[in-house]
Amino acid sequence: MSVLPLRHLETFVAVAESLCVACAAEQVQLPPSDIIEQIHALEIGLNAVLFERTQDRLRLSEPGRRLLGYARDLVPLVEDVHASVPEMALQAPDAPVIGALQALCGTGIPRLFTAFGQAPGGWMPAWRDHACRVAQRDGA
Repeated sequence: MSVLPLRHLETFVAVAESLCVACAAEQVQLPPSDIIEQIHALEIGLNAVLFERTQDRLRLSEPGRRLLGYARDLVPLVEDVHASVPEMALQAPDAPVIGALQALCGTGIPRLFTAFGQAPGGWMPAWRDHACRVAQRDGA
């Protein structure tokens, strides 16, 4: 059984509903290359083709239609869980968010935050999917 990251499912829903990678990218605030990467990861994880692609058109495949039904139900449920369990919140909603490519969130950004965290009054990172969120340390 493969893991289906929530962010990938959110991205899949955006693409499936718009049938447009650029539109979905704008909606979920990711570059189109990340959208394509996430859809590809889902297809590999599920061992299924989710979209039928032609030169000028994107259409849901049968497995894609089935996944869309589940994803539309699952994404709001997970969001409800996060909202109902305050301990799962990363920090205050007004904390700054730094958007970065997936590769940077896995390599460069953590090194940068480590340096910030070591400075007096520094910033502590909190991670959520592809958004790197930061919150100021207590007492700073």
